[in-house]
Amino acid sequence: MTLTQLVADYGYLAVFAGALFEGETVLLLAGFAAHQGYLSFPGSSSSPSAAARWAISSGSSWVGATERPC
Repeated sequence: MTLTQLVADYGYLAVFAGALFEGETVLLLAGFAAHQGYLSFPGSSSSPSAAARWAISSGSSWVGATERPC
């Protein structure tokens, strides 16, 4: 399996997971992959947005479940 095939098969998943940990670098690489034609621009830009929404939702749910009102 070539690198091109890996990017085509798992690129959006990698962008989603990478945006949770290191956002700016992953966005730069996703933009480059979209420019080269390996990923589509709408997909490569919406995947990090979905990761951010999921992280914020999970984080606020966790804080709400662990913090008790005074």
